[in-house]
Amino acid sequence: MIARTATAFPIELVVNSRPLGAITVAPAFRQRSASRISAVTTTAFSFTRSAIQSSAASKPSLTTTRETKGCCGTRKGELLTSVTGTASRQATRYTSSFTGQASASIRMCGERVTALLMAWQAAGAKRGFFPAARRGRGGAVKAPAPYDAIVLGAGGAGLMCAAVAGQRGRRIAVIDHRPEPGAKIVISGGGRCNFTNRDAAPDRYLSANPHFAKSALGRYTPGDFLEMVERHGIAWHEKTLGQLFCDGSARQIVAMLLNECSAGPVALRLGEAIRDVTHGDTRFRVETDGGCYEAPALVVATGGPSIPKLGATGFAYDLGRRFGLKVVEPRPALVPMTLPGEEALFRTLSGVAVPVVARCGTAAFAEAALFTHRGLSGPAILQVSSYWRHGQDVAIDFLPDRPTGWLREAKRSRPDATLRRLLSPLMPDRLAATLAERMGASDLLGRTRDMVLADCETRLRAWTFRPNGTEGFAKAEVTVGGISTAGLNQRDLSARHLPGLHVIGEAVDVTGWLGGYNFQWAWASGWAAAQAL
Repeated sequence: MIARTATAFPIELVVNSRPLGAITVAPAFRQRSASRISAVTTTAFSFTRSAIQSSAASKPSLTTTRETKGCCGTRKGELLTSVTGTASRQATRYTSSFTGQASASIRMCGERVTALLMAWQAAGAKRGFFPAARRGRGGAVKAPAPYDAIVLGAGGAGLMCAAVAGQRGRRIAVIDHRPEPGAKIVISGGGRCNFTNRDAAPDRYLSANPHFAKSALGRYTPGDFLEMVERHGIAWHEKTLGQLFCDGSARQIVAMLLNECSAGPVALRLGEAIRDVTHGDTRFRVETDGGCYEAPALVVATGGPSIPKLGATGFAYDLGRRFGLKVVEPRPALVPMTLPGEEALFRTLSGVAVPVVARCGTAAFAEAALFTHRGLSGPAILQVSSYWRHGQDVAIDFLPDRPTGWLREAKRSRPDATLRRLLSPLMPDRLAATLAERMGASDLLGRTRDMVLADCETRLRAWTFRPNGTEGFAKAEVTVGGISTAGLNQRDLSARHLPGLHVIGEAVDVTGWLGGYNFQWAWASGWAAAQAL
């Protein structure tokens, strides 16, 4: 147990007797539960958790000794955790493998330690602690290490799948070209991660097969993920419409998934670009710029092309086609919409937000809309963007709570008022002025014919915009479309015609509403695929 003290204590990271950095841990970060220290590397690791007893004067340090062993560029090393203090002294050994770059995560003192150790990855590579490859005699790369499954993509779905499969005793390699895991998780929810939604249900998802998501979502629920969040001591809160957020940083969710991975033989191999993926003799072979990997199962969890600045691509679609899977046309979803030049008047409203009901086809969402310098945004617009196609109109009800005939009633009770004056208490004044001007209703209500007022009511209930596009994948939160569900088994997301191949997360033609639904699909689809590995 960590002692309760009023003083802070430092943690220092040392690799081969060379310091990487230090952090002071405040009393607020103390835990009464046993501290868990886990190394998450870019290659295979397998270790058991141990409790480390410490005292008020504890000053742990991490050191590594490297010992050449292994294949495909692996460096076998020993992570020695030393704890010194006035009350106790104990050491716990872990076994780990290093190649390319390395990273680590300590779940002991909270987010500040996690953030520091995630930076270890870059620091270790920069200082040359972990060479990129280990070759045999004559320069030949040695045979691939044995795995039960290879997961492509270290995002939410990929990490969830690896963690669950690893805890089932499966040897898993997770490969990602990015140097850090969970990139979309980190930036989501304004940095607090809207990690699920209490109301997640199949009818909140878009797919060519609206029934496909039922199995996974029904077997792994928002309550299941919330139980894991609470088990890891992550504080959370609920916002509107069932949306659950971290009280602290989204990085807590990443750290949680990494700790879950550490409970099994999961190898996290980051910063390795995939060169080729092939299948033969019932095994999948993945070649990267850091080595080669083979396994009887392959899980594609590389997502879609939304937010390319995070390294997102259409890799999953190309790979799916190579293995005979069809792809439903991918397009940006949960994305701001742009308006043509004739709607230029509304661009003067940039920054104005108002609660509305936005509609596109049969889809309708009661949330806020935001005018931007390019068009329309805000939660209500992002929601309908997933349903919108070029040439379709988007209708906005600016006054969803007003009853039919309210303007004619106002004419009798306030004949000397103008439409703008009536609208101003109900919406931002700039918007009220613009709408009144566009409707040509500048006269006093007492002088305005009832037919004109009825027409104004109709327009305010369904003000029609015809967007000329969206802001594209660069601003889209997710992608509609993807690997067709027609070729996948809904129970474990395996390819019907190719045993061992699974596709999960955003790469599949299943797209949720705004508000934590897509993360819930990531967790549920990752969990479902892991049951079959």
